[in-house]
Amino acid sequence: MERLMKGLNLTTEQKYLTEEIVHGHQSDLITGKMAVLRARQNLLGMLHGNRLDEQDMRAAYSALSAAEEKLTILRARILQEVMPVLTPDQQEAIREKVAKMSLRTLRSMIKLESKLSLPQSSSQRSESVEQGLS
Repeated sequence: MERLMKGLNLTTEQKYLTEEIVHGHQSDLITGKMAVLRARQNLLGMLHGNRLDEQDMRAAYSALSAAEEKLTILRARILQEVMPVLTPDQQEAIREKVAKMSLRTLRSMIKLESKLSLPQSSSQRSESVEQGLS
């Protein structure tokens, strides 16, 4: 939330109101963050174990995913409470920040997808041509 609010030049009243909104959810935010960290720690602990139990790992990952989902929804609810306190220009600035985050994610996806479709190396092409001639 702090990253989204940074640089919005909030008035004193807006700062007070947004802090009150966030403070009203502080306990839930801390609880949610702790749940994510505990679940992540549990999953990481399994990676250091001597034996891989896929079922346990899936359960641990599901717990992490559920904790992250709950925290994400809480943050979205807080943002929905904060938005009416902001001016239209400030709201637009937040939308632009979210759009930039989305664009960075998209760029990462495109970069990864391009790695999946890299052209074959010259040795792989030679093997393909030789197989085609046989």
